[in-house]
Amino acid sequence: MDAELDVMMRNAEGRYPSSEEARRAQEIAKTFDTRFATCQSLEAREAEIVRLTAERMLQKFPKFNERYLAREKTERDLTITLRYIAHAILRNDAEFLRDKLLYWMQGVFASKGFGETVKGTYEILKQVVATELPSRDAVEVNRYVDVCIQSCDRPQDRVQQAEVA
Repeated sequence: MDAELDVMMRNAEGRYPSSEEARRAQEIAKTFDTRFATCQSLEAREAEIVRLTAERMLQKFPKFNERYLAREKTERDLTITLRYIAHAILRNDAEFLRDKLLYWMQGVFASKGFGETVKGTYEILKQVVATELPSRDAVEVNRYVDVCIQSCDRPQDRVQQAEVA
């Protein structure tokens, strides 16, 4: 559920929504079709986005591939990431992406010392998304890729989280 709508509905429990709450709920509902279309666009291009991102990542970090035979795992992780991004887009909720995927991934990758490689991969993903999706969809997806990039920074280095408005 849309994060804002979820909060609004919880706040309205036991009473009827106010005119302002109803108006805002209608505005949120109007954006769902656009968000859903973005997810469909992402789904249609997912395999190519994953393939291109993995290829470019392995070119940028050749020693990483030599040491870890990383192509299959990179493609798996990119696929998972894109699917969680799609769910976050549908929900209009960057916190969903952080809670359900990024905090866990951040811990796994940090424990293996992959932080810079992962961040570099997300930056490549952002470039590939910009070229492989229609402009409107790329902008929306990349707002969430920015959240992924930000998650790679150490908490003490974060000035502010990348937020999706």
